[in-house]
Amino acid sequence: METENNQEGWVYVVVHNPDKDGKYAGMEDPENDIRFIPAFQSKEEAMSGMIHIPREEGARPAIHAVHRDDLIHHARQNGMLVFLLNGDGKVLEKY
Repeated sequence: METENNQEGWVYVVVHNPDKDGKYAGMEDPENDIRFIPAFQSKEEAMSGMIHIPREEGARPAIHAVHRDDLIHHARQNGMLVFLLNGDGKVLEKY
C-alpha cells in the first residue's frame, strides 16, 4: 500500500500536536539559511527518521500522510522547502 500512495504523490511527515494546531515539523540549516519540512516515502521511514527531527517543547508528534503537492505549496507559502529523506535522514530529493 505504501508504494501505491507514493505513485499517487503521497508522502509522510511529522506533525506536532495534530489534535490542536497541527504544525508540520520543520528543520533549519542556519549555515546555508535554509528552512525545510522533512518528508518521507513511507510511514516506516518517517518513524525511523523522526528521531532526527527536533521536537517542540511539550509537543506530541504524530506521523501523517499528505499529498506532496499540498505540502510543497504550504512550504513555499511559509518560505520553506520540502526535503524528501530516507529513514536515516539522507536527502533524496529537494522541492
